[in-house]
Amino acid sequence: MTGLPLRWTTTLTLYAAAAMALASCGGGGGAAPLISPASGSIPAARHTGPNPHNTPTPSPTSTATPAPIAAATASPKPTSTSTSTPTSTPTPAPTTASSGTVVWKAGDATYGHWITANTYQCGNPVQSGTQFTMSLSQGPAPGGGYCGRNQANPTDSSGSMIRLNFGQQYTWTFHYIDGTPADAAPGMGYDKDARSLIWQINPYATGSTCTQFWIDNGGVIGGPQQWDFKSCGVSVWRGTYTPGEVDDWKIVVVPSQTSTITGHITLYRNGVQVASYTGQNVSGSTGNPWWNFGPYKWIWETSPNDSTMTTVNATFQNMLLTTP
Repeated sequence: MTGLPLRWTTTLTLYAAAAMALASCGGGGGAAPLISPASGSIPAARHTGPNPHNTPTPSPTSTATPAPIAAATASPKPTSTSTSTPTSTPTPAPTTASSGTVVWKAGDATYGHWITANTYQCGNPVQSGTQFTMSLSQGPAPGGGYCGRNQANPTDSSGSMIRLNFGQQYTWTFHYIDGTPADAAPGMGYDKDARSLIWQINPYATGSTCTQFWIDNGGVIGGPQQWDFKSCGVSVWRGTYTPGEVDDWKIVVVPSQTSTITGHITLYRNGVQVASYTGQNVSGSTGNPWWNFGPYKWIWETSPNDSTMTTVNATFQNMLLTTP
């Protein structure tokens, strides 16, 4: 589908989602396949940093990233540092704030613009300064189908998606509260089928979403729940998850989908490096990829399903994206 207009791709995505729903109903079990979700979101209302407001949104066509593309190097064979069993991670001092050129910054009048997703989007992110709180419940989605996400898509000042240059290093830092700041509940919750994500890098127009920050059950419905940071099907890192937990995350990514650029991911949890991965982390993108954040529980887009949660929520504070 290289080069197809965005409206054609969106239509095909909706047809695919409908086909998945029919297939799940025919199978009788209602469980969605244990695969990565599509990137699936289209611009809706546009917002600025401290005072969100609705405005018309243009198509995400710009590549507004201030840093230059890094020189290309040869790509080694991907390797994984994943483990079959979640491992505990100590909690030392919070992650040191990133320094460098600001690409996007929550709550900033210049760099903090965003729009809501609208494919299977239910509700809207609630912003208060540098804080975003998103709540999501199972049920019919306003645009048809069933609720699956409550996400924010960062944009530049014109309303176009923040696009990521292949070969350029990017660093995300944010303080994560699994729930709301008031009670840290229910968070993403203990769930029989916990498959969901809170952050992702999406291919542009076509392709599969590769780099995602999941919560799942280790590939087994009803299995132990865990964090699972994925890159093109590889579990880069798995770690303990507890509903209501609070963490400082730092994600460093060099986007790549070809062997001419060495892709890389480094993940830090509460100041401790927990993963380092080299390999492809974008797939099938016809342009520079983009990113978004917020709870996305795609299994809810199929009804019935095996999820035992009916509502989830998450809070992101001081979300910051920089380049060196």
